[in-house]
Amino acid sequence: MKWNQTHFKQRGTLFIAILVLLGATYFTAREVFNRVFLLSITQEILDDIASVKIETIGGIKATLGGTVTLDETEAFTYRNGERKLFYKAESVILTLNAFPGSTNNIELHRVDLEKPEIFLKRDKNGEWNATWAFQPRAKSKEPQQEEDELGKKNDETQHTMPPKESFPKDGINIHDGTLNIEVFTQTGASTNWVIDGVNATLKKEGATLFMFPFTGSFYGGAFKAKKAQFTPGEKRASHLQVSIIGAKLTELCSRLELDNKPKGTLDAVFAITKSVDRTDSHTIGAGQIEIRDADLWDLPLFMTVLSFLALDPISERKIEEAHLLFTIEKDRFRVDQMDFIGHPVSLFGEGEMDLAGEDLEVVFIPRLGKKGLDDMLPIIGTPIQWLLDIVKGAFVPLVLNGTFNDPDLSVKPGYNVAAPIRNLIKSKSK
Repeated sequence: MKWNQTHFKQRGTLFIAILVLLGATYFTAREVFNRVFLLSITQEILDDIASVKIETIGGIKATLGGTVTLDETEAFTYRNGERKLFYKAESVILTLNAFPGSTNNIELHRVDLEKPEIFLKRDKNGEWNATWAFQPRAKSKEPQQEEDELGKKNDETQHTMPPKESFPKDGINIHDGTLNIEVFTQTGASTNWVIDGVNATLKKEGATLFMFPFTGSFYGGAFKAKKAQFTPGEKRASHLQVSIIGAKLTELCSRLELDNKPKGTLDAVFAITKSVDRTDSHTIGAGQIEIRDADLWDLPLFMTVLSFLALDPISERKIEEAHLLFTIEKDRFRVDQMDFIGHPVSLFGEGEMDLAGEDLEVVFIPRLGKKGLDDMLPIIGTPIQWLLDIVKGAFVPLVLNGTFNDPDLSVKPGYNVAAPIRNLIKSKSK
């Protein structure tokens, strides 16, 4: 048979194509193996510190020095038959003492979450998902599995994982993260808050988890937790001390469907302490809120007051500053003393509602505002007796019930105004 140049070219092309196909198959198989192998070992390591399962990754790689990086990661929790997204991250970096599978004792030294979005939820029974998400995953074993594992104990190739109570000594570190916080009340209603720009380190001592430092941005203001710790299990307890400086009310009220958003700057400090020794009726938290450079009349509570007193909501009006002293129970937020100073009236009072803004019970005592009666007359619609009594200095208790977004108002003559409120009114009227 004669072999010409064209024949050799055809054979050469076919040979190259086969090599390319074999190479692609090899590298694809190796990539699949690496992803499955590394992810399996990584998940087994993480199972010993948290009951969170990584289900989606965009890519995974490891260095010989023991650094494993998982890109575009999504992790879920499973509880009572429900699957919930716990976090998603641009990348998760695990620092080990050696390359996965290369030694008989793999130790996890550090976890770094780059730009994670973490979903913290408190259910209607008052339990936070974080209190059980950071406990080792419970592994159910079939009898055959137990026999197989017993037979492997003497296998020299069997690599052991960290003990159940192991936790990375350098902590779980959050970089530029976002915390989505959702709190459910016993009625099933919920409220949400978001903390972004979070930088924090989570460490463990005994059974207690500590998060420090813990900083972020809260609706345009600076968020800082001076103390954040919780202990899961039978001796569950939590302690939290937080300061918020410079939060913007316009951003905080963005969830409310208002034509005009309230304005102002909010500062707050509060502390929460909870343990098994405290019953549901005990106070678990207390704090203070101050609002400055404000204009709050567009909030539903205050618009209801304006309407009831026949004050023109279009004319000049402003609540310039506010001070609130509050306490927190399991499902309720109580304001023991509050004042809203402005024009045409200032409001003093007390009240409470649940954490979702429902079951509202608030009492306001209106007083003539910073401006005099002559300046107030042009904004009065149809004068009513209540308004005339306010002008004369009488206490006219305005009681608001319903919800924060849709309150009902009534007048309760003879309402017993607490001594601290009376003293507050007196001090602010000087």
